[in-house]
Amino acid sequence: MAEGVLGLGRLPQSLAWQASAPHGGGVFSHCLPPTGSSTGFMALGAPNDTSGFVFTPAVFREGVITDSGTMISLLQETAYEALRTAFRSAMAEYPLAPPVGRLDTCYNFTGYDSVTVPTVSLIFRGGATVHLDASSGVLLDGCLALWSSTGDEYTGLIGSVSQRTIEVLYDMPGGKVGFRTGAC
Repeated sequence: MAEGVLGLGRLPQSLAWQASAPHGGGVFSHCLPPTGSSTGFMALGAPNDTSGFVFTPAVFREGVITDSGTMISLLQETAYEALRTAFRSAMAEYPLAPPVGRLDTCYNFTGYDSVTVPTVSLIFRGGATVHLDASSGVLLDGCLALWSSTGDEYTGLIGSVSQRTIEVLYDMPGGKVGFRTGAC
């Protein structure tokens, strides 16, 4: 089996639109598992119960995109700097490690039996708040799995690490995106 990109966007060639007629009219969801040995899922069509979801409008200009093909999340520069400062303060008991590429907040956990990772939450337009999974959705190889989207003050990206264990529901006809934590 080969890995590849699965088009879930708004264009007619995407799987979401090709499958929309028989499976619920442009509504689909997916959940990325916390580890490679865990199971996630993809569902075409609207779920029977959306009570566990928080929703935000699906506005693509001056907004945030979800991209399961990109590992690291990008935040607007000011937001990232505030998050990095608060995260480093909450993780002060652990020694910093050298940066890894663009990941500038890395830790050396050698000798620690357990690590307490602070809660990181994303707050969207309309008040939807999504708490990233502390055990798998915040750190990647000991580094904060977010960085600054320098140059574009209005666009961010929610990468695959931040999406772990969260069901992301795309309701294209309704113009909204939903998030349900702890889904897989």
